[in-house]
Amino acid sequence: MAKRVGVYPQENNGTLGSYSLYTSRSAASYGPQGLAIGDINQDNLPDVLMADSNYGLVVLYHTPVIPAAFNKISPTAGAVNQSLTPTLRWESSTRTASYEYCYDTVNNSICDNTWESTGTTTSVGLGSLTSGTTYYWQSRAINTFGTTYANGSDANWNSFSTGNPPSAFNKGNPSNGSVNQLTSLTIDWGAASGASTYQYCFDTINNNACDSSWKSAGANTNASLNGLFGKTNYYWQVRAVNNVGTTYANGSSTNWFSLATENFSSPTNISLTNSAINENQPVGSSGKGYSQL
Repeated sequence: MAKRVGVYPQENNGTLGSYSLYTSRSAASYGPQGLAIGDINQDNLPDVLMADSNYGLVVLYHTPVIPAAFNKISPTAGAVNQSLTPTLRWESSTRTASYEYCYDTVNNSICDNTWESTGTTTSVGLGSLTSGTTYYWQSRAINTFGTTYANGSDANWNSFSTGNPPSAFNKGNPSNGSVNQLTSLTIDWGAASGASTYQYCFDTINNNACDSSWKSAGANTNASLNGLFGKTNYYWQVRAVNNVGTTYANGSSTNWFSLATENFSSPTNISLTNSAINENQPVGSSGKGYSQL
């Protein structure tokens, strides 16, 4: 059986370079003192000339070595509901100078787009994909001697499908333009299909933007607002979120609802003496009423 000999050439700075494999005879026995490297067959590859104790002077012709086998990692084949900005990942391959990837929407096991280089990086982030669409992708490892495709074949592409953002939905109560609202109240909205969570924002600036902060309502379709100021205009909006995207209530990020809190002032010098008050009864008279402190 033939043997394969690995030879590490010395670089100009004295370090060892990358090894190359050479096929030798099964009974060969070599000593380092009888070794020379050169392009014997003029194929632009370094060959090895060795003095063999059994066979005399032997030429070992360079065996080109392409990158090692490797596999794609994610998205896995047939993955669904993927983000519109997924990251393609694959295993590393030894003897690789660079990697390339391709993705498209045509299921024909070839690259209908363009092979793009990632250098020596084994992942790449994609952006601006289309929701509800099936994509196909492949990666390959390259060196001077050839190309190795992931998962063993240039035709072995993975498919994945992007998901959809939450469906349209609307805000409920308080309705837009509501007045005389309590300073502690509940806002609510309809359910959005596909939503993982809801977020809401309220502030006192009428500019169709969130000037406070978006707060999570979890999977709930309502939220309690407490400690509002009286005689104040508030503006509020809701959005539904999942891993694909964000959908704003009432069809637009700028479609905010307004509400005005009631005109009230809390009494500080009145003490109720009965569970009911007769507004027509003067202070100090008998019967149901109230007295000043």
